[in-house]
Amino acid sequence: MKRARHASGQRSAPTRWNHLRKILVPTDFSKRTARALPYALDLARQQGAEVHLLHVIPPLEGDAYSPLRYSPEAAVLHQRPDKLIYDLLASTAETHDTEGVHVELVKQRGMTVAGTILDYAQRQAVDLIVIGTHGVTGVRHFFLGSVAEEVVHRACCHVLIVHERDDAEPLPSDVRRVLVPVDFSPSSPDLLRQARHLAAAYNAEIDLLHVVESPSFLAPFAGLATLHDLVPDLHEQAQARLERLLEEAGGPDVPARVHLTEGRPAAAILDFARQHGADLIVIATRGLSGVKHFFLGSVTERVVRAAPCPVLSVNTAGVPAAGAPQRAALEAEQPG
Repeated sequence: MKRARHASGQRSAPTRWNHLRKILVPTDFSKRTARALPYALDLARQQGAEVHLLHVIPPLEGDAYSPLRYSPEAAVLHQRPDKLIYDLLASTAETHDTEGVHVELVKQRGMTVAGTILDYAQRQAVDLIVIGTHGVTGVRHFFLGSVAEEVVHRACCHVLIVHERDDAEPLPSDVRRVLVPVDFSPSSPDLLRQARHLAAAYNAEIDLLHVVESPSFLAPFAGLATLHDLVPDLHEQAQARLERLLEEAGGPDVPARVHLTEGRPAAAILDFARQHGADLIVIATRGLSGVKHFFLGSVTERVVRAAPCPVLSVNTAGVPAAGAPQRAALEAEQPG
């Protein structure tokens, strides 16, 4: 393990899941971020990727994000923050099995935590950011407050959210069922392709889910309890679109089932994940009820915060539709 190299690189679109090379794990040395590192190491071992363990040093050493608050004796001894942080990074890595994985220990100074994480990810051409968060018991406080929200919102790569819970969530090598909720937005085919690559890597199965939303405006109308009452063949149309998406999206051939349910999207997705034992939810950063930005929509926000398993936020921004010349060029650039 050593300090980070300062190689730079940029990417016009997020890397395919089967070509992960750099995984970034931001940490504030708290319990809520501890689950992210073993998850990233497990992924890196399977993918042959390297892990960058990053701590951001804000302008004020005594602020809420400073590691000095976890080691009050350091303030008494006047230990240099840079040395303390490097020692904390090293001890954090040493508490996990890093065999076979190159781990970079990185400390970066920056005005904002999220901005520094995002800048580092872009400069280092990071393929995946793995963030630890509070789970359902701490929905009011996401990893460092609004940091995770901003990272997922603005990241140029995929973001994997791992919850802090008493019961350990399955590592990637234990993933057997991958839930992929889609709303038939333009990002849906690429989302399914990404999920297929992931499922193929772990011999997992895919549950492709569409939720037919029950709009609240129907409630005042007598006899109209669901949208199906208003559009009788809606379910048949949605079922046909799911089957077509499964057939036309492309990607590795993995076992997959299509599911159609009705209700409020976030609640329906979460209920399905719990009832069917999903090990991972793969969701797009755009889409889902036409939300332009991932965290501006209550559907995906609720899914990420209350999910019973890790959630992979797939960045499909800037990826052309299937069959487009730009997409063919992008895939041709990927290493074989």
